[in-house]
Amino acid sequence: MSQRQHIPGVLFAEDFDCPGLPPDQGMEPEPELIGSALRASLAAIAHHLETAQAESAAIAEASADAVARLLLRTLATLFPALCARHGEAEMAAVVRAVLPALSDEPSVTVRASPHDVPGLERELACLDADLAGRVQLMPTAAVDPGGVRISWRHGSAVRDASALWESVAGAMGQAGLLLSEAAGVMEPGHAG
Repeated sequence: MSQRQHIPGVLFAEDFDCPGLPPDQGMEPEPELIGSALRASLAAIAHHLETAQAESAAIAEASADAVARLLLRTLATLFPALCARHGEAEMAAVVRAVLPALSDEPSVTVRASPHDVPGLERELACLDADLAGRVQLMPTAAVDPGGVRISWRHGSAVRDASALWESVAGAMGQAGLLLSEAAGVMEPGHAG
């Protein structure tokens, strides 16, 4: 056996190239064409993934927007019925909250729809007799059913379902969340 000489930086002392051939002809060249095709394929895949991600994000956003608009249209459609069903209770709650605080006022006027007068008379009967004697109840068609206008010397309080819906619709419209057909669902005079 021959002793092998160690050359720094070289792993093998033997030459493994094919004998008699120049070093570049003994082995197959690196397939650069396949590397280019592979890079092009990976770039195309990455592009398709980015496109698919953008498309799925747009679909998700459109779906969320459609659900939000559906819910808001449903609210706009149901709002008059909710006001009709709960309007008297809401009106009574306003009267119970406002009138006792007006015990020092010489006179208070309560305006309401003729439809709501019996309910208001029941609420006024629950007040302190002195205060109830200074409250004048005035039925008027100018107030929608379920609405009430309380006025006194230097102030007033109002529960107006039509104005409430207009405020809600205005806020949603500014945010781009309310379709124009839903904005007109609640019309004055139809609130309850």
